[in-house]
Amino acid sequence: MENSPIPSQKLTEVTKETCDSVFQNVTSYSHPQTETWNKNIINTILKSLISETSSPTRPPSYKFAVTSTIIQHTTSPAPSSTASSSIPTAGAAATKTTSDSSTPEGANKASTADDALAGGEKESKVQVGRRGMHTASGAYWNNDKDGMWSFKYDGAEGGKGKGFDVVVSIIWIAI
Repeated sequence: MENSPIPSQKLTEVTKETCDSVFQNVTSYSHPQTETWNKNIINTILKSLISETSSPTRPPSYKFAVTSTIIQHTTSPAPSSTASSSIPTAGAAATKTTSDSSTPEGANKASTADDALAGGEKESKVQVGRRGMHTASGAYWNNDKDGMWSFKYDGAEGGKGKGFDVVVSIIWIAI
């Protein structure tokens, strides 16, 4: 990122410190808190960006946009050593065999995750460690002066196990 008004290492530092501060006393995902968390992340990072690129006699020479996306894990993250064995993937549907009186002579009947979601057996819920997410951005601008940067704050990193991750993106446009 040669065109960044702030070095990449400093962007990482500001973003990580902001997220650490916002989530310091948080122990798990709480949907009612997400708006407050996002506001705090965005406003703190914006203040830092403006502070880093301006002085009392000179306004910033860039416009900034900050986005923050909080991604909830659907279950507590599994330790990496068991993640592949305990978390079904989309290609490996969970199957539970049950005895059903509507089938001839109580024969075994298999139910899949799709059956459970369609109102089948309630105890046959498929749990995955994280929701899928894909994000993309594009822009038309001056590649020599404008740009964007993204960072993933891992809420499960280092044993924190808070049940969510945060993706922060920063866009700058030269004035």
